[in-house]
Amino acid sequence: MRNAADFPRRWLRHLNNSTGAHQKRVLRRLYARSAQHPAFWRQLAEWHLQQDELPEAEQALNRALYLAPRDPNVLQQAGHLARQQGHLPRAVQLLLRCLQQPTFVADGLFYRQLAADCQSCGLSDLALSLYLQALEQGDLSVETCLALFQLLADRGALQTALDCLQALSRWHGTSPDLLAMMGGLLLTQHGRFAAARQMYQEVLPHSRWPAFWQLQATLCHSPIKTEAQAWLRDYQALQFGLSSLTQPGLQSVESAASPEHFFCLTVLHRQMAQFNYAPVSLRPLWQAFAQLCYYHLPQLPPLPEARAQAGPIRVGLVLAPGSAVMVYMALGNLLEQLDERFELHVFVQGHLPAHWQQPDSPHRFQKAKAFYVLPENLQAAATLMREAHLQLAFFTEPSWQFQQYALASLRMAPVQLSNWINVGTSGLKQIDYFLSSTLLESPSAQQHYSEKLICWPCLPSLPMQTVFPEPPRSRADFGLDPEAPVLLCAQNLLKFHPDFDRVLATVLRAVPTAQLALVAAKEDWQAEELSRRFAEVMPDVMPRIWIFPPLANADFLGLIQIADVGLDTFYYGSGNTAYQMLAWGLPVVTWPGEYLRGRIQAALCQQIGYPEGVVESPVAYMTRVIELLNSPDLRQTIQQRLRNNAARIWEDHRAAAAMQDFLNSLFPASG
Repeated sequence: MRNAADFPRRWLRHLNNSTGAHQKRVLRRLYARSAQHPAFWRQLAEWHLQQDELPEAEQALNRALYLAPRDPNVLQQAGHLARQQGHLPRAVQLLLRCLQQPTFVADGLFYRQLAADCQSCGLSDLALSLYLQALEQGDLSVETCLALFQLLADRGALQTALDCLQALSRWHGTSPDLLAMMGGLLLTQHGRFAAARQMYQEVLPHSRWPAFWQLQATLCHSPIKTEAQAWLRDYQALQFGLSSLTQPGLQSVESAASPEHFFCLTVLHRQMAQFNYAPVSLRPLWQAFAQLCYYHLPQLPPLPEARAQAGPIRVGLVLAPGSAVMVYMALGNLLEQLDERFELHVFVQGHLPAHWQQPDSPHRFQKAKAFYVLPENLQAAATLMREAHLQLAFFTEPSWQFQQYALASLRMAPVQLSNWINVGTSGLKQIDYFLSSTLLESPSAQQHYSEKLICWPCLPSLPMQTVFPEPPRSRADFGLDPEAPVLLCAQNLLKFHPDFDRVLATVLRAVPTAQLALVAAKEDWQAEELSRRFAEVMPDVMPRIWIFPPLANADFLGLIQIADVGLDTFYYGSGNTAYQMLAWGLPVVTWPGEYLRGRIQAALCQQIGYPEGVVESPVAYMTRVIELLNSPDLRQTIQQRLRNNAARIWEDHRAAAAMQDFLNSLFPASG
């Protein structure tokens, strides 16, 4: 009898060369002859994975696990598949069992990835132990070190993390650049900008990249500015710094993009993203950054020339797990209503969202052909995407997520696009189109984009209706005065521009009983810094300003239920929150800015038939808010109108038709 492992391998080659009924006959013969061989089921699982048949691969591996429950190869393969499918608790269970097998030898990468899975599952103690195991196995990569130090810092041991970083430098000769980069990143994430700035300045004399470190030190300030001019100064400094970094003489850093170098670009990208909160044109900044990436990212071979091919047109959607719900709200219904000519492939950075483990999740892409987890390594992630043979790649947040930005710059598909989730241009010539709306853009908006701007006459989304808590929450649930009106500005605290402070102060002084409710992020320092700024500008009204800690979704929606008036911040306004406030019928006020990121609330007000919610100046903004606070009957009338007109947003299928027409124009049907 032939070797049990060789037999299925030989016959699996027949599977690759067969189709239809013949393929089924080959499978039946394999089942009959090899059903008791774990190696057969493992190789069959690999074959199903090559065909993008994840459920069938899972069934094959379950059979292999039944036959060989302690085989480390089977356990590891099943664990990796569970990770790919987003079933992280099962992946952790299988891979921990793999570690228990005496014949299994794990490397640092195995420990690091398992630690990240544990961290995503809330098993921080186990994750800490596994990160340390990765270091013991010699994995001193940027990813492992930074993940370990961030975990320590998140557990309240920031100083311990910094001490470990210093020790790592002494023991293993970590470069000063990398040491300062990781230490500075940890410090800025916890609001300690002065300490980070000092670290950057100390590394300047010893660095291979002094221009980069000078720029980091110059920009190392809180994004919660105390004066409006601070944004302009930082904007000018960033423009000058980027031009310095792209001078021909400074392009000598190795273009092979070492992990250190890639990490430097990642940190600079984070600095760039802060300027989304400033009332400035983003195009010059992102175009300069795109040029920097061209010099210093590894270049891939050009994509093969597009050829007509049989089968559906493959559309790739790239997203971050933390944005999965928002992306589905904006794009899910549009992409899932495409006709059978198009096939959706979803690529997620790091790990699949936990809620996708539920087959009936309302925010899961039910019609996606396949899901992929993009590895941290850029080269590996690019290889994975290119091997999917996409005709179109949709990057949802390249200006927020550096891996998306880098992948887009290396071109993953013949046609690439982004949309309004990205709040503005990417500056990349490799992203061909930007999907938006005439409702969202000013008449001269194309000058702010490097991409070709596609403006539909409707909002470029078809969101699901928001489901609010029942029964509605009360003000007592939040400790608010039940008799006093409530202003709600439930925006990211980084969106509070200093120009907005005077508006808040004027309104609160004009209506002495009004309460202002804000919602903080998990970073405590943001609320502390904004509170200090408010105390300088309007100390007399501080007792009526409430900054709530991060809220669960039901509590956040409950806060909308008890509010009387919703406020939109200047320059960078509401996104998903705009939909939620109008879904409840909350009267809102917005002053649209020049750029997309400040015009979303205004677009929704126009579409739902509430034009008086859009004002033309800060003075008109204050006047309108005060009028609403003093007029309960007016608020009630507006709420009823918004609820009556809700179908204009949540049942407007024009966007789905526009998406279909746009893709049909890119990929005309043959014949």
